[in-house]
Amino acid sequence: MKYFSVIGDSISTFEGTMPTGYALYYDKQTQEANGMRGVENMWWYSVGRMLGARLLVNGSWSGGTVVGEYPGACSEERVAALCKDGTSPDYILIYIGINDFGSGVKLYKDDPQAPDSWFFASAYRLMLRRLKDAYPHAHIWCGALMLSQRLGDTDWDLLRELGRTDLPAFNGEIRAAAEEYGCEFVDLFSGGCRYNALDGVHPTVGGHAQIAAEWRRLVNKYGQYIRCKAL
Repeated sequence: MKYFSVIGDSISTFEGTMPTGYALYYDKQTQEANGMRGVENMWWYSVGRMLGARLLVNGSWSGGTVVGEYPGACSEERVAALCKDGTSPDYILIYIGINDFGSGVKLYKDDPQAPDSWFFASAYRLMLRRLKDAYPHAHIWCGALMLSQRLGDTDWDLLRELGRTDLPAFNGEIRAAAEEYGCEFVDLFSGGCRYNALDGVHPTVGGHAQIAAEWRRLVNKYGQYIRCKAL
C-alpha cells in the first residue's frame, strides 16, 4: 500500500485527518456550509486516489504559512509530523503559501544575516530541503497558488483584496525551489482556473473539485499517473 501526506493551510484542513492540536477550518459546521458531504470532497483525497495511495497524515494548519518557526511549514516539527507509526509517506502534496502572500511576508531576503525561515523564497527551499532529508524516497509535488472567485460577485478580485500583485513571483519561486530540489512543480496558476469560494478564499465543494481537477490534469500531463499505478 502506498501512502501520501499533505502540507497545507486552512484550504486543506479537514476534521479528523490532522495531528492533535493543529488549527482547523473545515469543521462539521463549515463543511455543511460549503456543501461538503465528507472527506472525499477534499481536493487532496481525489489526487491521492488517482495516485493509488491512502492518506497517511494531513499536515495542514488553518492560517498556516511557510515561513516562521513552528507552526511554520518549514519548521522541523511540521516536517517530522508527516510520518505516522513508523510509516513514511510515498508522496507529499504541498499546497501552501497564500497566507504568506496575503500577510505581507517578504519574498526575498533583505538582510543576508537574517534566518532563511523569515522569507518566502528561502523558507520554501528550507521546507523542501528538510522534506528531502526526512523522506528521501518520497515523491514531492509542489502546487502553485491559485486564484479564486467569490460566488455571486464577479467584480471580486483576490489580489486587490490582499493588496498585492506579485503572486506570479511567489509561484515563480515555488517552481524554482521545486526544480532545485528535484520535486515536481504543479502549475495550478497559469491555466487561469479560479476555484469557487463563498468567502473568496476557502473552496466550496465545487471549488475543491476544481482544484482537484487541475491537480489531476497536471499529474496526468507529467505521466506520473501511469507510472504510479504500475508500482
